[in-house]
Parts: sequence; structure tokens; C-alpha cells
Amino acid sequence: MAYEKVKATASITIIDETDASTLTGNMLVVKGSKNQIYISGQSNPFSPDWAKNNLVIRPFLQASNITKQNLAGIDYNPDLFDPAEYPNSIISYDYIKDIHWYMRDSAGVETELYESTDFKFHYTYTVNGKAVKCNDYRQVVISNNVLTKNSTADIICKFSFYDPFANIFVAQQLETPIINLASGQSNSRLVTTCTNGTAISNNGEQYIDIAARFYGEEGEEDIDRAIQNGEANTSCLWYVRKHDGWVLLDPTTKGQNAANAQAKMYEMHRVVDYDSTTGLYETEKYNHAKGGSAIRIYPALINGSEVIKCVYTDYSGAKFNSVEIVYDTTDDTKIELYCNNGKRLRKGSIDYTIIKAVITYKGEVLEEDSPLYNTEFDYYWYKYTVYNDKYVNVYNNSENDLIENTDLKSPIKGARTLYIDTFDISPEEKEAKISLDLLEYGALAKANAQEAFYSNAITEEDLGIAMAANYNIGIEDDIEAAIYTAHELNALE
Repeated sequence: MAYEKVKATASITIIDETDASTLTGNMLVVKGSKNQIYISGQSNPFSPDWAKNNLVIRPFLQASNITKQNLAGIDYNPDLFDPAEYPNSIISYDYIKDIHWYMRDSAGVETELYESTDFKFHYTYTVNGKAVKCNDYRQVVISNNVLTKNSTADIICKFSFYDPFANIFVAQQLETPIINLASGQSNSRLVTTCTNGTAISNNGEQYIDIAARFYGEEGEEDIDRAIQNGEANTSCLWYVRKHDGWVLLDPTTKGQNAANAQAKMYEMHRVVDYDSTTGLYETEKYNHAKGGSAIRIYPALINGSEVIKCVYTDYSGAKFNSVEIVYDTTDDTKIELYCNNGKRLRKGSIDYTIIKAVITYKGEVLEEDSPLYNTEFDYYWYKYTVYNDKYVNVYNNSENDLIENTDLKSPIKGARTLYIDTFDISPEEKEAKISLDLLEYGALAKANAQEAFYSNAITEEDLGIAMAANYNIGIEDDIEAAIYTAHELNALE
């Protein structure tokens, strides 16, 4: 037998440690409003009219193991449905395949969508000032009033994601609701719309505007006029959802100043015009202690995604709510270090090298002369030598000498570049690891602003307690007074 000739055996276990991709996805509104009002008694009862003001929806998907390189050679995870990646055969066809769209009605029946007068699957985006036409089903354009009065439906995108690391196709499904609400007798409605889309991206506007419209028994009512002329409790307040409840985005001038002292987080606005033909809103900054019909949300308020709620209280004290989810899909800041003379020094031939930081900011490699290198970042360099297990903060003086600072609790800021020569690494040390900590002013301001804001913010529950406290001393249903009382009560805790 063959086995009789075997004199020794050995074995080894081979382990594939490559993880399958982790997927992160949701549905984004590119243009229009998912909420539609049916106004009884009008010749065209739909507002907005999706036949005139199309609703455009697309998926957002990132895979942890799918990376691309930017111009600086730095890896990042692309949004596989991003129009900025189009046309790109690697993104469009190797990873995302077999895209199908469906609409599911309130009875749970799914109907596949095809190109028609109601639905289209091509759209022209503006990316870095250029028109990019996408026609590969990566978005759906709702081009007609597909909902009946007082109905809801879910728009569903089903597709296959090919994971090259696991060598499998993974079925994926993303969905978002669209809603038609009827207004009229005993059926008042508050509707909110993200007027410039639900997401902040690398190339888009760096804020999200949300507008509120109220439809009462006799049709649309002007929220801001009602606030100015109505009872003391008439208000339009905005909240952000946190783990301890709904946190008020304080509309008072004092509240906004405190919230935005370190970084712009939000700004109260009001709707001054709505063009039903184009579906465009015009808003302006508006300061009223009882809120306003619109709000502008900045990236400093958003950690990935946030839930924003609008609460409109009418003259009778009745409350109406509407909720929007907003996203910040801006790429993280990344950094790469380059040596102009390479990484190996040789006395007499290569006596020095200059290490330079190249930064990718919001998905774009900064140009060499970009002012952001000096205005947006601070640079803290460190040197570690294995020989003596020494870790120090380093920087260059005016003579390009490498100065060591051993007080790591108080590091000294350097420049974007670090000059290092053969004298800076002793013969005993032989080699040193140079690292850079990048301090980004915007990110730091955002973190500090959020900490300051939430430590002093009042919640919807706090506001209710303040209303009750004011009622006991004879101040009835005054939302402005309640906001100030809530702050005073919190200060006593």
C-alpha cells in the first residue's frame, strides 16, 4: 500500500482571514418631496405635483472591502450608487448588478416598475459643475402622481451586490415610504420637505433646508403668519432625536447664538416663496422665539444621520408632527505622507528628506496651493525609535533643526512638512518611525459645539414641565415663556 511508504507526515492549517464586506446603505431623496398633500376642491389637488416636480430617489451603499484610490493614492470606500462614480464600469457592473425597482402598496402587494409616464430611470445630476446623465437604473424618477388620496406606498430597490472577497452575490433591498395626505374638514396635516435633498455630500450644498407647510380645514395656512398673529401657544418648533428624547433646536436668538457659538449647527428660516411650477422653495433667515416654517441644518449637527421633527401648534393648542431623516455622507478626512528623497538616508549621498502631508478633504485631494492646508489643519509630528523605545513629539525650528519635545501632554504644533536628516537619527537608533496627528478645525469645532449644545439643551419633556410650572403661576400656554423657564430649571439642576 502507498501508505506503508510514508515515513513522516506534517500538516498545516490555512486560514483565510478576509472578511466579507460589511454593507451600509439607505435611500436618499435627490430632489422633491416624499410627502404629498391632496387638497380637496382644487382643479389640481396634488401638492407637490410630481408630474411637474418629479421626485428623484436613489440608494446609497458603501461596502467595507470595496475601495478606490484618489489622486493621492489614498483608499476610500465609494458610494456605489454615487453619480460621481458614473460612468465607471468597475462600480456599475462588477459590484452592483440586476437592479429592479418596485412599489409596495398598503396591502403589501409589490409591483415591479418599468419605464413609463409614471416612472423613469435616468436622471441628469450636476457633479463638480458638470452635467452627468445616469441611465443605469441607479435612481428612480417618479414623474406622475402615482398615489391616490390618503394613501401610502413603499418604493423599493432590489439588487445584487457582488462581494469579490467572499465570491458570492448578496441580495440587497433598500426602501423608503412615499405618502399622500388629504387635507380638509377634521383632517389637518403638517407636511415637511427637505427642499434640497436629504443628504449632505462631498460635492453638494453643505446644508439641508427643511420646510414645513400646514393644511387646515380650508386649505393651506401660512405658518409664519399664524405664529405672528396667533395665540401665545401658536408655534413651529424643531427637534433632533437623541437617546434622552427629543432635543429642542432652540429658536430664540439667545438659544441660536449659544448653539452656534463654536460651529454653525442650525439656523431658523421661514418660507417666503414656493413655486408650484418648479417645486422650488425660497427661504430666508428668520428670528422668532416661537420658531418658523423652515430650518437649515448644517453638518455640525449631524453624526452620520439624524432624525429631525417639526411640531406645529395651532391657535387651539392642537399639535401636528412631521419627521425627516437627514444624512451626512461626506467622506472622512484622510492623510498620506510622502518623502521627497525617499525613506532611506545615507550620509554623503542622501543626507536629508522632507516629509510632506497630502490631505484628502471631502473626497478631493487638496491642491498643493490650497489655503485649507494652513487654515483648516494643525500638524503634530511624532518620532518613535525602537532601539530605546523612545516616543517624542518633534518639530522643526527656523533652521530646520529637529527639536524633540518629551512632554506628550503638551505637544508642540509643527508645519505641514517635516525636515529630517542623518543627524536626527543616531547610529544606535538606525531607524525611526515618523507619524503625524492631524487636527482638523472643522471636526474639532463640531465636537466641541455638540458637547456644549447638548450639555445645555432642553428636551421636549423639559418644555412640558416648564409649561406646567408656568401654568401654576398664571402664565398659560405661552411657548416662548416656557422655553426660558425650561432653561432656568435646567440651570438649577
